[in-house]
Amino acid sequence: MLNPYHSGNSGPNNSREFDVWFFVIAAATQLYSTMAWQGTSGFNSSPATPHESRMGQLLGQWREISFALMITLMPVAAYVVMHSPSFAAPASAVQQQLAQIPNPQVQSQMLVPISLAQILPAGLKGITCAIMFCGFLGNLDTYMHSFGSIFIQDIVLPFRKTPFSSRGTHPPTAVVDRGRVGVHLAVQHSVQPD
Repeated sequence: MLNPYHSGNSGPNNSREFDVWFFVIAAATQLYSTMAWQGTSGFNSSPATPHESRMGQLLGQWREISFALMITLMPVAAYVVMHSPSFAAPASAVQQQLAQIPNPQVQSQMLVPISLAQILPAGLKGITCAIMFCGFLGNLDTYMHSFGSIFIQDIVLPFRKTPFSSRGTHPPTAVVDRGRVGVHLAVQHSVQPD
């Protein structure tokens, strides 16, 4: 795990990795890339009114806050388990399980999951897995919606002689395209790298 107190001279040749320029570049990137990610372009262009657009952005911000909170609290909990005397028994169990992994890179990557598996009770483990699964599905449906919209807008519509009607029904090509994107993403996410 990264210790932020040691990050000042942790880069190659003692370069400073998290100095002020890291945060300046991060802020500039955040400002420059607002509503530019293709994964949300379908959502950015689909509201019928400005009010719907603003409310969608607010809900998206709440989603980002909950995601950031979850991603922040998990490593903090693992850090406490590994460094607090109150958690000496779970920490030794985590160290034993990590010692069975021969690759040091994989050991460092498995520190947080193994620590959480040691301290979370069975019900909370299930809830955590359900939250992760819901996030996985939310990510996939975002891609299906956005890239399906991009495909229809950029590929199908330029070749059509007449535009689609606005009766509120999805054109058959959009449904088929979203199905193709869904199958592609499901296969892509199910294949584990060696």
